[in-house]
Amino acid sequence: YSVNPVNLLCTEDQMRYIIEHSEAHAFIVSQEWQARARALLKDRPAMALLVMDPHQLAMPIIEKAGKGLVRGPHPKELALLMYTSGTTG
Repeated sequence: YSVNPVNLLCTEDQMRYIIEHSEAHAFIVSQEWQARARALLKDRPAMALLVMDPHQLAMPIIEKAGKGLVRGPHPKELALLMYTSGTTG
């Protein structure tokens, strides 16, 4: 698996593009972003939405979400996928 941090200030179209293009399987948000995340994922029922307290560690929550969601990394897999606005140089 790889991590894809998303700027929550992106437009809905930008967010949908990132979700589709990255082939994401889970979306992890804090409570304050839950409604927006649900709206973004309404057409993606198979995608896991995990709402967590930012002060908790994510891994125990992810592990509770389902056995097939978490697996060990493979050496040839991406570790981090970043999308930018193109102004980062």
